[in-house]
Amino acid sequence: MIRGISVASIPVRNQDAALKFYTEKLGFKVLTDQPFTPKQRW
Repeated sequence: MIRGISVASIPVRNQDAALKFYTEKLGFKVLTDQPFTPKQRW
């Protein structure tokens, strides 16, 4: 039986827009935001 989700990855084209949507519209909280490449982050 699945009791929860600890990590979910959702590919997006625009990480800044996705971050704004998930934090401002859905109320998610950023737990970590690490650079991966100059244009990408974890």
